[in-house]
Amino acid sequence: MSEGDYSQEMDLSYHNMAWLVESFARSWSQRVRRLREKIQGERSNEVDRIYNEVTDQANRIVVKHEKPEEAMIEIYGVRIKKTIVHSKSEKYNGADVYIEVEDQKFALVQFKLQNGGRFQFDTQQLSRLSVWCDYCVQDRNRPLPCPSFVWLIDDFSSYHDKHRILKLCQLQNLLAGRNSASVEELGDYGITRSAFKELLVKCWVGAPFQRKPTVQELLDYSQSLRRLVVAFIVSRASDNR
Repeated sequence: MSEGDYSQEMDLSYHNMAWLVESFARSWSQRVRRLREKIQGERSNEVDRIYNEVTDQANRIVVKHEKPEEAMIEIYGVRIKKTIVHSKSEKYNGADVYIEVEDQKFALVQFKLQNGGRFQFDTQQLSRLSVWCDYCVQDRNRPLPCPSFVWLIDDFSSYHDKHRILKLCQLQNLLAGRNSASVEELGDYGITRSAFKELLVKCWVGAPFQRKPTVQELLDYSQSLRRLVVAFIVSRASDNR
């Protein structure tokens, strides 16, 4: 074989190798794209995630269209009932799941799944959920005795950061009138799923059923017991005296 033939053969081999590499890269790229499309097509929606989160003590998932759509779990000896209310109850309109520590306290949760790196919120839903904030208890030592929460799910984050649960008022302050926010913007706020459940049991999350008494209730109380109810109100003195 002459030197010229050897060089021509080498050039041909290089051309074939480059073609093979390019063909492999193109084939792999197509496989990756099809796989991504398949994953996105099978990706669960918000309703699926709602039902996946409502499990019983044996960790069995509540199934759609089965009655009753609720589950009971026990944590540290405390019984917690979880009920699906998504699109089923006018009373709890705006919430997806109703959580109750039997006869003691409750919480209402709205689920949101990120889409395209952002969480989209329905201002009407948030407004309906905020009606229950009337039950919120102001306690600086226990900052979460609130009934209204938004459960954010980011399927593309790590397991421990996938779920962030925020008080409704906290989320509304962060949104500042907007109806969407990026995953990165909300990622450092709220508490995790496991922390939410533990704090619920320890009475740091959820609102008690006993509401603050109305003026009429106080009057009825004072009349029935013949006792005087006195309220001390501290405020800034007005300049106009």
